[in-house]
Amino acid sequence: MNVREERLLRIPRQVTPIVLLLLLSAAVFLTLVSVLMLGPLLVALAHEFQTSVAIVGQLIAATAITWGITAPLAGPVSDAYGQRRMLLTGLLLMAVGILDPTQGTGLGRIP
Repeated sequence: MNVREERLLRIPRQVTPIVLLLLLSAAVFLTLVSVLMLGPLLVALAHEFQTSVAIVGQLIAATAITWGITAPLAGPVSDAYGQRRMLLTGLLLMAVGILDPTQGTGLGRIP
C-alpha cells in the first residue's frame, strides 16, 4: 500500500466514535434491507416473468450464494491488485449485470 492509499484510508480525526457507530449501523441496516426486501416481491416478480414463485426464489438464492462465496475472496484480491482496481472492476461488472438483463424479455435471459 502506498502513501496515497494510506492517506485515503485514514479516518479523519473529526469522526467521533458515535458518528462511526451511526455510519456502521446505517451500513448494516441498508445491507439487510437490500437482502430482505426481495421476499415480499417474489409474487410480483414471478407474475412479471410468467413463472413460479419457486423459480424466482431460486434465482434470489443463487444471487445470495454467489455473494457469500465471493465476499471472502474480495479481501485477498484487493490486497493483490489494489483497492482502486478492485472497486472499478466491481463497478463495471455490476453495471454489466444490471444492464444486460434489460435487453431480454423473459426469465431465461437473466444470467
